[in-house]
Amino acid sequence: MKIRLIILTVLFIVSVTALRANVTLKGQLMTDTEKPAAGEKITLTGGPSVYTDDSGSKTLWTHEQIEKYIGKLSDETAKRKSESHKGQPVDFSYYIKEWADKSGFTPEEVKSQLNLWANAVKDSDDYRTQGLRQFYLKNFDEAAKNFEKAALQGEERRKGLKEKQRQVDIDAYENWKYTGNALYAGFQIKAALENYLKAETIVDAESYPLQCGEIKNSIGKIYTNFGARVGGEESREFLSLALASVHQALKIFTREQHPQQWAATQENLGNVLQEQGVRTPGEEGALLLAQAAAAYRNALEVIAREQLPRDWANTQENLGAALKAQGIRMPEEKKGAQLLAQAAAAFRNALEVYTREQLPQDWARTQNNFGNTLREQGLRTEGEAEVLLLAQAVDAYRNALEVYTRKQLPRDWAMTQNNLGIALSDQGVRMSEEKGALLLAQAVEAYRNALEVWARQQQPQYWAMAQNNLGTTLYDQGVRTPGEAGTLLLAQAVGAYQKVMEVWTRERLPQYWAVTRNNFGNALREQGIRTEGESRTQLLAQAEEAYRNALEARTFENLPLEWVQTQENLAILYEYRQNWPAAIEHYLNAYKVNPDSAAERLAVIYHDKVFQFDKALEMNRYLANREGDAKNRALPGLIENLFTVGLYNESLQTIETFKSSLNDSPSSKDVALAHAFEIAAWICLDNPDKERKISNTLMELLKQQPETFSLSKDFPGVKYFIENNKNLERRRQWLLSFFTALEKDNRDAIIAGLEASIKKRPIH
Repeated sequence: MKIRLIILTVLFIVSVTALRANVTLKGQLMTDTEKPAAGEKITLTGGPSVYTDDSGSKTLWTHEQIEKYIGKLSDETAKRKSESHKGQPVDFSYYIKEWADKSGFTPEEVKSQLNLWANAVKDSDDYRTQGLRQFYLKNFDEAAKNFEKAALQGEERRKGLKEKQRQVDIDAYENWKYTGNALYAGFQIKAALENYLKAETIVDAESYPLQCGEIKNSIGKIYTNFGARVGGEESREFLSLALASVHQALKIFTREQHPQQWAATQENLGNVLQEQGVRTPGEEGALLLAQAAAAYRNALEVIAREQLPRDWANTQENLGAALKAQGIRMPEEKKGAQLLAQAAAAFRNALEVYTREQLPQDWARTQNNFGNTLREQGLRTEGEAEVLLLAQAVDAYRNALEVYTRKQLPRDWAMTQNNLGIALSDQGVRMSEEKGALLLAQAVEAYRNALEVWARQQQPQYWAMAQNNLGTTLYDQGVRTPGEAGTLLLAQAVGAYQKVMEVWTRERLPQYWAVTRNNFGNALREQGIRTEGESRTQLLAQAEEAYRNALEARTFENLPLEWVQTQENLAILYEYRQNWPAAIEHYLNAYKVNPDSAAERLAVIYHDKVFQFDKALEMNRYLANREGDAKNRALPGLIENLFTVGLYNESLQTIETFKSSLNDSPSSKDVALAHAFEIAAWICLDNPDKERKISNTLMELLKQQPETFSLSKDFPGVKYFIENNKNLERRRQWLLSFFTALEKDNRDAIIAGLEASIKKRPIH
C-alpha cells in the first residue's frame, strides 16, 4: 500500500506542476475520457516520466478537466438548491469528497488542486473560466456576470457559425439546383428531377422559405412535364405529385408577402390543372380546366404587361389554351362559344408582345394556337361568321408557316401543315362545289406535306394521325366528286385508313383504333352506295362490320358522344339498305345522347318511310319546342305532320307562326309550302272560299318564279295519309293530284299540274 501511495502521490504532484502544460500519452494529447492502461508509461510535458500501477492511473488533472468539474459542481448545486436553504452558506465539501473518492485522492488533495487552479487562472481573459473560478470561490454575483459575458460572446459566435452554415447550405442547394437546371436545358428531364430532389433535402420552409418554394415549383414543373408525356395511371400519378408540390409552394409564396413568386406559382398551378383537365373526361375535366383558367387569371393580377411583358404574354397564351379546351368541352353551345371567344382574345393579347420581328418562334407558336381556337369557333358558328372564322384560322396557320419552315423547324412545320389541312378541310365541306373542291385539294396537299416529315418508322403516332386526316379529306372529296373520279378518291380514303390501323391497333390504342374503324366504315359505305350488285352488298357488309368494331371501344358508358356518332353512321347505313326498323333502332340509341340530329332523321323515317305519323309527331313537336332558328327550321315538318294526323286547325295555326318567323325576304319555297298546306287544310275543313283565295295566291307566286324553280320535295307521307284516310275519300283524287303537282321539278310543270288538279276539285 505504501508503494502505491508513493507512486500516486508522485503522479499527482507531477500533474500539478504541469497544469499549464499539455498532458500527452505516447506523444498524443490526451482527452478527458482517456485513461492509460496498467503499467503504461506516461509523459507529462515539463515533468518526469512515471508508470501507472497495476490497476491503471488515477484521473489526470488538467485545467480543462477542473473546469468541467466546477461546471458539474454548479449543476449539482443548482439541482439541490431549494427555498428551505435560503440564508445557508453553500457547502462544496460533500461534492469534493465525492470526487476525491471516485478519483482515488483525498479531499485535501482535490481541494489543493482546485485552489492551485483558481490561482493559476485569476488573470484569464476567458469569461467562462472566470465565471467558474468565481463560482468555486462562492462569488456568485461575479460568477453570474462573467457567465453572462461568456454567453453573449457565445451568442455572437453562434450567429457567425449559423450564418456560415446557412451560406454553406444555400451554396449546396444552388449547386444541386443549377445542376438540375443544366440537365433540364439539355432535355435530360429525369436526371434534372434527381438533382432538384437533392436540392429539396437541403432547404426547409421555415429556415429557407424562398429556396424551398423555388425548388417546389421546379419539381412541380418536372412532374407536370412527365405527366404530359405519358398516359393512363402513370400520367395521373405524375400530375398528382406536381399538384402537391405546387400547393406546397403556395403555402410559402403568399400574394401579400411574395407577389411575384405567388404569381409564378399560380401559373404553374394552372399548367398542372390544365394537363389534368385535358386528360379527365366529363364534368370533372371541365371543372379542372375552369380552375386552370382561374389560376392564370390570378397570375395576371400581378404580372403586368409593362413590367414583365414576356411573362404576361406567356400567361395570356396559357390562359387561351385552358379556355379553348374548356370551350370545346362545354355542352352548352352559347357558353362554349363565349369561352372560345375569350380564348381567342387571350391569344390576341399574347400576339401584341410576341411579334414576328422580336420573338419569331413565340409568335409562330401562338399563331398556331390562335388558329386552333379560331377553327373551333368556326365549327360552332353558322353562316358568314363561320366562313370568316375558318378563313382567319387558315391565315393564322399560314402566318405560323412563315417561321416554321421545313428546313429549320421540320417538326413544327409538319404540325402546322396538319392543322392547316384540318382548317382547309373544314372550309371545303362548307363551300360551294367549285370553291370547296379547291380547298379540299389544298387540305390534301397540306397533309401530304406533313407526311413528308412524319415518317412511320420515326414518328408512328403522328404519321397515323396525318394519314387519318388525309383519309377523311379524301372521303369528303370522294363524296363530292361524281363518277369514277369520286370512286377513286373513296378508294384512296380506304387505303389511308388501312394504313392508320397498322399503327392504331385495338390492343395498343383502342380509342384511336375505334375512330379509324368508324371513318373506315364511312368510306366503305360510300363506296358501296356507288356500286351495284354483289360488290355493293360486300362493301356495305364491311362497313357494318367496321362500325360494330368501333362500338366495341366506343361504349355508351365510356364515350357517349363517340358512341352516338357511330350509332348514327350505322343508322345511315341501314337507311341506304332501306332497313327502316334497324335504322330506327340506331337513331333511337343516338337520341338518348344527341336528340336533335337523331330526332330530325327519326321524324323523316317515321313520317315518310314507315308512315307512323304519331311517332313522327312526337319528334317534330320536340324539334319545334327548341329556340330560335332551330325552332323555325322545324316548323315546316310539324305543319306537314299535323296535317297527316288530321289536326288541320293546329296545322293552320302553326302555319301562321311559321309565316311570322320568316324574315323580310322569305324564301319562295317556304312561302309556297306554307300556302300548299293551308290549301290542303282548308279543303279538309270544307272551306272552299279560303282554299280558292290561297290557291290564287299560290299560283301568282309560282308565276313570278324562274323557270327552274322547284320545291325540291316529295310528299310520300302526305300521299299515304290521303290514300288511307277514309274521311278524305271525296277529296282524295284532288289532294293527290295537288301534291303530285308540287313534286314537279320546274315552274311550268308545277303550274300545269296545279291547273289540272283544279279540274278534280270536289264540288261543295
